[in-house]
Amino acid sequence: MDSSKWQGKWTLFANNWSTWPVEEAEGGFGDLCQSLAPPSGPTVTQDKKGSVQYFIPAPLQVAPLIGKTLERAKRKGLPQEGKQRSARHVTKARIVVVDLDGVPGEDFKRYLRRLGDGGIAFLAYSSHSHGDPRKRGVRSRIVVPVDVPLASDEYRRAASGLQALYFGGQADQTGLRLSQQQGVWATSPAWRDRAFRIATTGRVLCGAELIAACPAPKHRHGNRLGKSMVNPFAAACEPVVFDVQRVSAALKWIDPIPYTTWVDTALYLKGAYGDESFGSWLKWTNSAPDSVTAGNTDDYAPEVVWEHLDPVLPPEAGAGALFAAARAEADAVTRQAIEAGSWLARQQEAVGYLIAHHNKFFHANYGGLLHV
Repeated sequence: MDSSKWQGKWTLFANNWSTWPVEEAEGGFGDLCQSLAPPSGPTVTQDKKGSVQYFIPAPLQVAPLIGKTLERAKRKGLPQEGKQRSARHVTKARIVVVDLDGVPGEDFKRYLRRLGDGGIAFLAYSSHSHGDPRKRGVRSRIVVPVDVPLASDEYRRAASGLQALYFGGQADQTGLRLSQQQGVWATSPAWRDRAFRIATTGRVLCGAELIAACPAPKHRHGNRLGKSMVNPFAAACEPVVFDVQRVSAALKWIDPIPYTTWVDTALYLKGAYGDESFGSWLKWTNSAPDSVTAGNTDDYAPEVVWEHLDPVLPPEAGAGALFAAARAEADAVTRQAIEAGSWLARQQEAVGYLIAHHNKFFHANYGGLLHV
């Protein structure tokens, strides 16, 4: 596809702190370039967070508000559903953004030549800190159109593939998140003369090819979960297809109060299902007492914690870890009931959960003890 035929959507925010959109833009590649880096010049300000617009490369959907945005809506008597910048609200992108932070000048030139030699359409512009004498290298944002809409997990893999193919893997890894906001073209008055903008029309990149180029994930200690390593959660694993009812049933057996458990469970879910599972994690998070959820603000706001998680578990191990944790708790409750000879509602629910979701485990451990 040629960039002259491309159409996309993106969302703009008033500044770095704003979560409510100020503009939901759409148009062709020329419109995108005009919106993010107008030929007339960059925004010139010392206040890069408060006076510069930010964007995400996708439209938003209406969903329940979360975090401080929800708190503000309640205080102002506004609807508690709407559009905001969060992993829960992003939809699909036909734009991929790469953030190059401190790349050597010769490397940067080589990357642009690589795009140019491939006839690829792209917009490159300096970020606000480019030219700051305290910081080395080229600081730039590169925006490329793609031919198909990419959901969050597809976007992550496509962005990773783009980095590997064209930028030597040097890009900022936080840019792999679809919900990650990026600044439009801006500079400081102290180094305004260093600002630059390059817009080139041409070929639109193939999303499928970028996804295929995504490097295999690296795991801690250099291990890869494969034929050479037994999956410790294999007995609890299920096919990695997001089943909201199945996940919700498991979460009922995991305590949301301990901080470590709260974060670990988010890692399991995000590793297994990506951003699609954020809503389930948030609902489970909010099942904790008010005394616990009252602290879920600022850096501990659920959407902030979720966005900054980078799971290293492969999907099947993430799902297995989640279900293993739920199974372990239901197993403990069942054993306590047998030992005490007392079967209250929770104990009965534990047996029901094991039968419904871990049937082989139940019959292997309780088949001769319980007749149901």
